[in-house]
Amino acid sequence: MARNFRIGWVALAVIIAVGGNTVKADESSPMVSVEESPDLYTCPRHAFGEWDVEECAIMPMKIASSGPDESYFELDTTTDYSGIIENMEIPSYEGSLVEHLKSSNADSFLVYHKGRLVYEKYRADLNQGAFSIDYTEGDKHFLYSVTKSFMGMVFAKLLYTVEDFNEDDPVVDWVPKLANAPAFNTTTVRMIADMSSNFEWNENNPQWCDIVEFFTELTNHALNGFEGGFPITQYCEFVLYNYVDGGMNLAAVHTNSGQDYTFEDIVSLFPKTKNEIMKILRRGNTTGLREDDGLPAENGAAFRYQTINADVLALICDSVIQETYPGKYEGVFDYFQKEIWEKLGTDEDFTLTVDMGGIDNWGRGGSTAARDLLRIGIMLLNDGKNHMGDQVLPKGAVDDIFDGSDLSRSQLSGRGNNSNPAFTSAVHPELKVCEQMTGGDWSYRNQCYSYNPSGETGTGEIAYMNGFYGQWLYVDKKADLVLVQQAVDVDFLSRYAQSVAYLFALSMYFRCNPEIGSDVQASDVGTLGMSVVSATVGAFTATVLAMG
Repeated sequence: MARNFRIGWVALAVIIAVGGNTVKADESSPMVSVEESPDLYTCPRHAFGEWDVEECAIMPMKIASSGPDESYFELDTTTDYSGIIENMEIPSYEGSLVEHLKSSNADSFLVYHKGRLVYEKYRADLNQGAFSIDYTEGDKHFLYSVTKSFMGMVFAKLLYTVEDFNEDDPVVDWVPKLANAPAFNTTTVRMIADMSSNFEWNENNPQWCDIVEFFTELTNHALNGFEGGFPITQYCEFVLYNYVDGGMNLAAVHTNSGQDYTFEDIVSLFPKTKNEIMKILRRGNTTGLREDDGLPAENGAAFRYQTINADVLALICDSVIQETYPGKYEGVFDYFQKEIWEKLGTDEDFTLTVDMGGIDNWGRGGSTAARDLLRIGIMLLNDGKNHMGDQVLPKGAVDDIFDGSDLSRSQLSGRGNNSNPAFTSAVHPELKVCEQMTGGDWSYRNQCYSYNPSGETGTGEIAYMNGFYGQWLYVDKKADLVLVQQAVDVDFLSRYAQSVAYLFALSMYFRCNPEIGSDVQASDVGTLGMSVVSATVGAFTATVLAMG
C-alpha cells in the first residue's frame, strides 16, 4: 500500500518553522524525519504556490505501524448511492453536495452505510485540478484537530480499564509538575477532556495579538533576567504555542515587527515545548476574549475551545499508562499504536508530528489515510468493535463519547450561538417526516462532539470529529452511517456551517429512509435522484473551530 505522507497545503500552517532543522526526541521514540525517509512526504501545490522538497523536509514525526492484521474491504456497488449523495441539495445553499465538495477542494469523501462501503471518491473522481499532486486511496492526509479526538479515545479507554483512574481526579494528581501552574492546579481530568477548564487563551482571533507589544514585553523581561517568569502577552498565548509546535515562523514575524534587536537575542529564552507553556498560562475570566463572553467564570462551568487541553490530556494519560503498566509501553503514543491503531485492521501507518522539544502534537499533528479514518468510525459505530468484530474500545468508553452528560450538554448549549445546530427533516415528497434535532442535546465529550436527545446511558446517537481545512469523521448510529471527508479548504471557516449542513442532510436522509440499503430496496435507490433537504444550521463560530 502507498506510504506517502500527504498533507494538503499544511506546509503553510504547520511546516514553516523549526528553523529548517530536524528535531530529535528521546532516543526511545519511534520517530523519523523526512530527511531520513523522503518517501514519507509529497510536497503539494497549495493556494500560495509550490513547495520544494527542502522546505517540506523539516518536520519530525512519530509513526504508528498499521500492524499485522490489515483487512482490505471492497467498495460495494450492489446499491448505487451516487444519485442520492452527489445530488443532495440544501435550500439555504447553492449547489449540490458534489459541487460543495469541489468548491471545498475535497481530497476524499467516503460513505459507509449498513455495514458496506457504498461510496468512495477521491480528488481525481471529483474532477479537482487545483493541486499538481493527486490524492488517492492509501495516501495520508493531515487531520488537524481530528487528532484531538484520537487522544480522547485513549482517555476514554483508560477511564474504563484502569481502576484507579477517575474523571474527578485533580490534574495535578497525575501531572505533579503542574502543581504550580495557575491554569491547571485547580482543574479536574474531566474538565480537560471536555474543554471546560477556564484559563486565558486566545486561539480564535490572532489579530488581537499585538506582535510589537509581544516582542517588546518579551525583550524587557529578558533584559531583567525574566524576573517573575516568562511573560505571556494577553491574546498572544496561541502565537507562542503555534511557534513551539512548529506552526509559526516567529523569526519572520519579528523581522516585520520593526524591532531594533535580533530574534536570536531572545529566542534561546523561549519555551521549547508545550509542556513549558502549560506552566505559565494564567487563570482568568477573559479566556482570550476581548469582550466578556457572557459565560460563567467558574472553572468547569462552560465549554471553551482551547487546543492545549489535548496536550494536557496526553500528559495525564501518559502518567496513567506509566503507573498502571510500568515498562510495557514507551508512552502514550506507543499505547495508542498497540492498543488502538494496530487493532483496527488499518491499511496504512498513522503519523504524528512533534514539537521543538520532541513532545507529541496531539492537538493537531496527526495524519492518516481516508479508509483508516473510516475504520475509526466503523469501530465507534459498532460499540468499539472493528470491522472484523474484534473489540478495540470497551463499549462503556464508546458510550461515554456518544452519551455525554447533563453537565457537558449544559456546558456546550450555554454558549448561545456557539451551541450545535438544529436541523429539520428532509423535504422530499417520498420521505417520511423525521424528528427535529435541537442544539441543547449536544455535548463536547472526550474531545468529540456528540448528540444524545434522551440523555440516558447508552442512547447517544451521533458523534463526530472535525479538523481545520475540512476534515470530518461523522458517525450516526441511528442511521447506521459513517461519513469521511478530507480536504484542503482555505475557506473552511466561512464554509463551516454549509459543510456540517450537508453531513446532517445525509444523516437525516438515511434516518428517514431506513429501507435504503436493504436487499428489497437496492435496485430502486438510484432512481430517487435528487433529494432536497432543509437544514437549519446555527452559527458555528470560531470558538469551536479554532485551529480545528
